[in-house]
Amino acid sequence: MQLFSDVHNPKNIKNRIGQFVAHKVIKKEFGKAPVSSSEEINSLDRFDLAEGFIEVAEEEDGETFQRDLGDNYNTQNLIKDIALYIDVTIPKAFNKHAMDRLSYSIEGTNLTYYFNESKELAEILEKESKEFFARENTSKIMTDKQFKYLNSLLRSLGLSEIKEQDYLTLDEAGNLIALLRDLKQANEKCRDIILKR
Repeated sequence: MQLFSDVHNPKNIKNRIGQFVAHKVIKKEFGKAPVSSSEEINSLDRFDLAEGFIEVAEEEDGETFQRDLGDNYNTQNLIKDIALYIDVTIPKAFNKHAMDRLSYSIEGTNLTYYFNESKELAEILEKESKEFFARENTSKIMTDKQFKYLNSLLRSLGLSEIKEQDYLTLDEAGNLIALLRDLKQANEKCRDIILKR
């Protein structure tokens, strides 16, 4: 299922829709009011939301929005794609802002999909999202913060420091930090037991 196939920059359009859903639909005006209830959200017509999204995008930055759309899009297809993407994005934003979890899943939210194809699209997006984050975390090198903290843990345990920041990935550094923290706590407990005798 290919959305926004006739749009110049689909990624930017999707990002704008995600922000619109989070801040205008779920949080109601950038966090100034409480999170919308699932009943309120279920009653919203997704085509009305799509048209509202276009109005907001044109008001906020019409030139960039038009550049992202390009010249080859069909207006009816665009509105349908936006409405469908809004429908799929609503549970993700609701999960994040109302339930403090990261998921496209509609389960446990009392939300209902407006379109029949939304469930299938949500499953595809959830899978793509997990694959993207797995790829990102396994290929990126550890952060400066991880590098410094890891070396401070190594020093406190009397071990050699890591010299090069690109020696470990984000995931590897995270796993090693957790292991070293556990080791440090175990050392401290052992020391306390020995000192009490």
